[in-house]
Amino acid sequence: MKSERLRLCLLYLVFVINRADGGDAIAGDAECPWRLRLKKRVRRWKNSTTAPWQSLVNDKLGGYAFARSIGVRTPEIYACSEGVPQLDGAAWKDNFVSKPLDGYNSQGILIAKNGKTLHDGKSVSQAGMEMFYKSYPKTPTKAQLFLVEERITPSSDVHQRKGVPADFKWFVFGEKIAGVHYMERWSGFKPGMGQQRSCTRAYDANWKPLPFPPYYEKMCDIVPRPTHFEEMKRVVTAMGKKLGVHYRIDMFVTRAGPVLGEFTPWSAAGIGSQQWQCLLSGFWEGVEGGGRGPLPPIPDILRDWNDQTPATEKCKRVQMLQKKQHRPAAQHGTKAQYGRMG
Repeated sequence: MKSERLRLCLLYLVFVINRADGGDAIAGDAECPWRLRLKKRVRRWKNSTTAPWQSLVNDKLGGYAFARSIGVRTPEIYACSEGVPQLDGAAWKDNFVSKPLDGYNSQGILIAKNGKTLHDGKSVSQAGMEMFYKSYPKTPTKAQLFLVEERITPSSDVHQRKGVPADFKWFVFGEKIAGVHYMERWSGFKPGMGQQRSCTRAYDANWKPLPFPPYYEKMCDIVPRPTHFEEMKRVVTAMGKKLGVHYRIDMFVTRAGPVLGEFTPWSAAGIGSQQWQCLLSGFWEGVEGGGRGPLPPIPDILRDWNDQTPATEKCKRVQMLQKKQHRPAAQHGTKAQYGRMG
């Protein structure tokens, strides 16, 4: 265990030194260039003149809009808030997830279940919300924006830890699936800290455990194939096809069917086990990883996405899509729901 931790620390140190020096390669990049290709993608996608439309779904609301527009269920948004969400009079105040719109790595996620916050077990209160977010990193040039959305209920007790649903992180290259990074998290979502404890395991596209970890973290026990697995795979494949590039698509599995978590275009900055990086490298084709042909056309819902300012207007657009697609939970996940994916 100690030697594995030392190996991870050394790899991370090499990554930091390489980034500081402006270099493009670290050991293993020549044989397995997935990390290097992600680094080049960051440069393209951070430049508005070279970024493809697919970069828009990296935005949480943009990802929700894209998914909803083709019939994929996303967590229902209860509110978009400039500043810490207000609980007074809110119908959702006992069961919800609050998260900063610009957050990542589980930073600033507050989960309430039956009137209790999962990170400390205390009763939900406005004072508690304010204290939780007091130390969250602020962006000095603009107001901090938060999403308040439904709390996802896992499909089974096997695929969750202490009320937190497991993540199914699908690595797609267009419509091809390289593998699934399964992740369980628990023990506190502190502001600015991300998940405090987690375990991971790698599976192939048919839920066969792979003999190596995706990252240098604690390995989860092998878990049964989740319910709705084939449906989730079909949804992910359809979204990957419409995107036409390499993406990590995070999903949850609920009793009612699969639900989108988010889209990530540069997973963990390319850090991972050498075997995992080599697996992903073997699927990359073309500039953006999804093939050598032209990229798919931009969906109508995203054509003027960057013109929707402030972000609260984007939030309203997603909420309008929710209302159009609202149906009883028993109907979520049916083939009819995903009929526009083709």
